Amino acid sequence: MPYTAIQGRAVQGRATQGWGTEEIAGFLVFSGGTTSGGSFTLRIPGTQPLNFSGGTVSGGSILFGVRRALVFSGGTTSGGSFVLISLFNFINPKEVRSHMSATIREAFPDQPDSTDGQSSIYERLSGTTAARQRVLLDVSRVVDLLRGGEVARAELNLPRPESFEGTLTVEPIDEPWSPETVTWDTQPAVRAGEAVNYVAPAGTDDIVVNVTDMVKTSVAAQDSAGVPWDGVRLSWSEDAEAKLYSSYADESLRPFLEIDPNYVPDAPTQLRPSGGKAVSEVRPELAAEWKSPSGEESMGAIHVVVASDESLETEVYNSGEVEHNTPRFDLDDPPTGSAAVSDLDTETTLYWAMRVRNEHGTWSDWSETASFQVVPKNALTITSPATDTVTSPVLQLEWTMTDQAAREIVVWKRRNEGEPWLEHFRENRNPSTSHSLTGPVPDTLLEEGWTYKAVPRGWDDVERDSMAGDPSYSEDSVTFHFEAP
Repeated sequence: MPYTAIQGRAVQGRATQGWGTEEIAGFLVFSGGTTSGGSFTLRIPGTQPLNFSGGTVSGGSILFGVRRALVFSGGTTSGGSFVLISLFNFINPKEVRSHMSATIREAFPDQPDSTDGQSSIYERLSGTTAARQRVLLDVSRVVDLLRGGEVARAELNLPRPESFEGTLTVEPIDEPWSPETVTWDTQPAVRAGEAVNYVAPAGTDDIVVNVTDMVKTSVAAQDSAGVPWDGVRLSWSEDAEAKLYSSYADESLRPFLEIDPNYVPDAPTQLRPSGGKAVSEVRPELAAEWKSPSGEESMGAIHVVVASDESLETEVYNSGEVEHNTPRFDLDDPPTGSAAVSDLDTETTLYWAMRVRNEHGTWSDWSETASFQVVPKNALTITSPATDTVTSPVLQLEWTMTDQAAREIVVWKRRNEGEPWLEHFRENRNPSTSHSLTGPVPDTLLEEGWTYKAVPRGWDDVERDSMAGDPSYSEDSVTFHFEAP
């Protein structure tokens, strides 16, 4: 989903004055160039929100935009006059095509790139000792946007117009540079120890270099020091010249960096059981809702803790970190690798929480703590009809259940095995301690040629959470048919 650049002027066709907020692709951002007072929250996927109020920003520093364009640089800014600069398109997988490049030549150490950047479609590499040529590519913008997040995969794609073979060295540039002024003598420094050597095979397929570790380091460097990276330097091992596409006019013929971001997973929500409600199983299922912030990542592992105190310090059960792909943990059938489970104490308030790990290995925060208790249910048992044949056309149904406080009855019918059941009679849930039904006529009048199934349900006076496989009621069913005497 694209994120719109904001530079203190019109946002999506609407001019803004003073301070305010606009909803951009689901994230609140500041839409004015200056502020006095006012407040806003800036949210970027994979980062912690920055909260602004009354001219002060808290939550740390953040950098955006082309090269070293600054939004905030420090934990606190007072009096706030500032501009949000160039958020670019923020897409998953994220892709940024080089918007500037330069060839530097050892043979002309003090001369900048002489090619017309708007007409040239090639950058040339050479490893000849006397005439080495290197290429600088600015593919840094996506890394600026990933500040505070994590990287699952990063690949540098280099389109080439002709076949060549040799070793290509990719190194991260560590300081600003300009394609108009950079020369061999003034070429920017690169970070030591991070070079990636790629043996290019013959052919004209795009060269694809895995630079995941390099980009991860760049993102981490931004987080710790507030210093963005400044693209990459390409060097070539061979004397023969190698050409790469780098077209100003045709974006499809530019080198590009593609990143799959590893969004920090949201914590699970909507835990059940919760609210101190009861379940009847001594090894219940613990369930929650979870979805990836990007909508594309899957769940890879789960971790649940049950305790006797709300702070979860006195643990009753700790599953450990185990592989699992849904936010549901059945204590009666736990995922492989989980810690051994014992029956939970009954009629005692227990507390639990869950966290999940995404497919890239990043854990969410713990969910909020939920409470519940185990209170066994009394069984409901039908006593009449006791056989599969009845001779009275008036429905008569009886059952037993201790401490019944409410009931519901549904009677279904069908003519032949395999056909869907049709509703014949329903008594909706209502407060009742009665354990019998003599069906009113004609609502429940039985007919020959039909098979009937009666399902009475009973509730006690305990507030229960209805769970999969453990509903808040007790029920029984009986199947029969009518034959006139």
